[in-house]
Amino acid sequence: MEAQRLQEVNRDRARRARDPAAEAHAEQLLGSLCRDRGDLEGAEAHHRCALELSGQTNDRLGASLALHDLGIAADASGRTGEGLALLSRALDLVRAERDEARTAIALGNIGELQRRLGREAQAGASYGEALEISLFHGFRRTLQLSLRGLTRLAIGRGAYDEALSLAQQSLDQARLEASQVAEARAHGTLGRIYTLTGNARQARRHHDVALAQARCTGNLELLLEQLRGRAEPVASTNPHMSRTHYLEAVDLARSHHWPAREAELLRALAGLRTAPGVHVLPGAPARYPAKPAR
Repeated sequence: MEAQRLQEVNRDRARRARDPAAEAHAEQLLGSLCRDRGDLEGAEAHHRCALELSGQTNDRLGASLALHDLGIAADASGRTGEGLALLSRALDLVRAERDEARTAIALGNIGELQRRLGREAQAGASYGEALEISLFHGFRRTLQLSLRGLTRLAIGRGAYDEALSLAQQSLDQARLEASQVAEARAHGTLGRIYTLTGNARQARRHHDVALAQARCTGNLELLLEQLRGRAEPVASTNPHMSRTHYLEAVDLARSHHWPAREAELLRALAGLRTAPGVHVLPGAPARYPAKPAR
């Protein structure tokens, strides 16, 4: 909350000074802070303000960043097709500005949305281009993002040896950049691969590490992702534990007003076998504060 107050002060100061560039920067940061805590409606409102202000100053890079983050928020709200269109507009702008770092970021995220929409060939091309740019320029963040995307595609094809190699590379890169968020995701992916290949012990180890790291980051989306990742492998062997993790994730999504994620989790929860002593209470109060400490 301290970071939010600081950016609100910066935005108001820029507005009084009639400095649209500084105001757009503050609005963009406010949008990112909102998204991190699951306030997608607030995030979209701030990013739209940033987009409008960037247009006033003809700041194409600022506009590309606002479009990119609007696309991410739209996808998180369940509007993946709209999100892909927004990210594609952002990509056009950064290509025109010859900004290779932002081009790689946009391509990596476009690949993720294409994958979610079932466009595997397009996703592979987007991830592959992002990986090529990242390797050439030494962009660690986007290298890790591209590796994660290619890993997911390999899992989807059942190419588990390839997926394991890519996931381990992703974990190595995450450690090099000292990114706990990226490391948690890599551990979660490794856990999934080991689950699919029947190595329950290794799967449990990686999922436990991923969930513990996710709890430390303050990143709501990551925590929801890893709670689900921990719940899925034990759905048939330990439905009680699985439902407990799903219930925590549902509770978090609901308390942070994230309906798309809540619906996904409830669908997954509904598919589990009934576990004694665990009940879904749709009207139950949230067990978490609306705005977690950062």
